[in-house]
Parts: sequence; structure tokens; C-alpha cells
Amino acid sequence: MNEIRAGARRALKEAAASVLERTGARGLLGEVQRYLAGGRRVSIFAWHRVVPDFERMRRKVIPGMLTSVETFDRQIAWIGRSWRIVPLSHALEVFAGRAKSDRDLAVITFDDGYADFLEFALPILEKHGAPATLYISSGHVDSGEPFLHDRLYRSLRRFAWLELRPRGIGASDDVAAALEATPRVDPCAAVEHLIERHDREKLARIADALERFLGDDPKTLVDDCRILGWEGLREVQSRGVSIGAHTVDHRCLPNESLDEVERQLQISRARIEEQLGREVRDFAYPNGWYSPRTLRQVAGAGYRSAVTTEDRAIRQGHDPLALGRKCVWEFTSRGLFGWSDSVNSCNLDGTLGFLGLTRWVPGERDRAAAG
Repeated sequence: MNEIRAGARRALKEAAASVLERTGARGLLGEVQRYLAGGRRVSIFAWHRVVPDFERMRRKVIPGMLTSVETFDRQIAWIGRSWRIVPLSHALEVFAGRAKSDRDLAVITFDDGYADFLEFALPILEKHGAPATLYISSGHVDSGEPFLHDRLYRSLRRFAWLELRPRGIGASDDVAAALEATPRVDPCAAVEHLIERHDREKLARIADALERFLGDDPKTLVDDCRILGWEGLREVQSRGVSIGAHTVDHRCLPNESLDEVERQLQISRARIEEQLGREVRDFAYPNGWYSPRTLRQVAGAGYRSAVTTEDRAIRQGHDPLALGRKCVWEFTSRGLFGWSDSVNSCNLDGTLGFLGLTRWVPGERDRAAAG
């Protein structure tokens, strides 16, 4: 049933995008967006992983974090034809009104630092002359351990298949209660539900309990979710990629204490600077989530910019510590039967979002975790 609904949504979007493209309405709406942005648009795009075989990998890891090599190549080529791709530092000058551009600008970013960035994404970026920023979680670089979201997704997917009751897995009462309150139909939604409501310590206990019951070893995820080490990151940096901080261990900051947020902001940056020998000035909120409190802490920590995953327009004078980004994956460019030029164009230039045909999720989470 979920697949049928998803297919119907893709068909409707493709039909709308085709009409917008054929009639020239996309271009006209682009002019409206440009006017509202103050003359020139600046869009920040975000990817997570680029893989050679999307269909194989989507059966093993979170699909919405994946883009195939072929699709990514075509996406970057389209952005390069439609926008001027610039480093984040230049875009920040435009946001602040200290620089101007005769074209719309695009910024390419990647989150998390998976090893496939070096193997598959970077060669394509270099082919198109596209600068990029990569945000990394320093603790995972040190340990090589998979992210909690990858661990939770694998276990919750198996857990749903087995149709087990949380009270029967031998977990503590609070872990069982958290799982009881979690939707079971879609493992992606289940992961999002848990991350939104619990701090990292609680999430780790949930992942441990599931893996213990299911007989899963986190180390077996490494091959499918490998993280770049410091040597790989030095190569990435030497090839022109800017490195930003993404906390120590990918904690969603609104769910953590003041002291823990401060530790995440300071230690991650210090560790990256120690290993890569270059100042770290830019930050990405894990899951794109922030709060007024964390905005103040990021400012106090001395970062010049911080990015969310809110797909909304950025205008001159926008707060540089709450910059929206468009998250891109395989289906950003897919119609009902594969790649669609019109869907790709109308998604990447924001037309479907501007018309309310796609939704963006607010990143502000001004409340503590459930515990």
C-alpha cells in the first residue's frame, strides 16, 4: 500500500512538473523567486551518499540518504548549467551583502563523511569543477563505528518484519516503552520518531537492546556504512573540499543539555583542526534540527555559518547560523519510471516547493528530549 501511494505521488509530481516545464511556467516562477530573494537566488544543496548501485543499497540502508553515481552526475551537471556553483565562503559573502553576482548561485554540501564521498562523489564534483563542503562527526572518524541512525534503521527494519512486541525482547522498561510508542510500518519514520524524542544515550540503549535481541553486531554494518578516516579526509581536503563540523557523534542538539551541546561544538572543531591543520568555521546541525538555545551556543562557539535541512528560500540578510538546504537523493530526480528531466528541474530549482507541491520540515525543535 505504501508503494502504491508513493508511486501515485511520483506520478502526480511528474505530471505537474511536465506542465510547468512545457509551458515555461517554471522559468516565470524562477523570476518570482529571484525577485523575492532580492535579485539573485543562492541555494544550498545537501547529499549524504553516492553509490554505484542504488537499488541494491536501498534494500540495506536508509534509502533517502542514497543517490546513484549516474543520477548524481546528471544532477550536478544540471545545477552547473543553471547556477554558478561556488564555495560556501563566497555564498556567505553574498548573503551578507558584501559581494554580488550576475547569476544565481549554488553551494554543494555533503553530511556525515561516508567513505563513498571520496570514491564516488568527489570524482564527479571534480569532473564538473564543483567545489563542495563536507560536514563530519569527529568521533565517528576516530572510531570508524557506524552512525546510530544506520544501526537503528537496520534493527527496526528487521524488528518490523518479525512483528515482535517490544515488551518481549528483554529490554528495560523505558526502552520497551520507547519502542511501544514508535510507529512500526515504516522503519525510516520509526528512526525519525526515536531521534526526535530521545537523547543520544537513550538512543544507544535502544539500539543495543534491539541488536542484542536480534543477534546483530554493529561491526557488520561497517562495509555498507563505512566512514572516512583522517587519512581519507586529508586527501579530500587536499583536493579542494572544505571540511565543516557535524558534532562529535551526531547528536541532535535540541535534545541535549547545555553542557553537552557546548562539548559537541568545541571538541568536534578542535579535533578536526588538530587532524587536518585548518580552521573550522562552518557547522551542520545533525538531522538539521536546532533551537533558539542552540543557535545562541553555536554563535558563542564562534562558527560563522550553520546549515539546517529546511528547504526554504535564503534571502540577503538571512541568519547565517540557520541556513536552509535542499536535501537531494535519488528520487529528487525520479518520475514514475526513472529519471525525469522535468521532475529534476522543478525539484532542484524549488518550483514544486514554491507551489506547495512538496513539503519542507521545520528544523526548529525547541523542547527537550522525552528522556
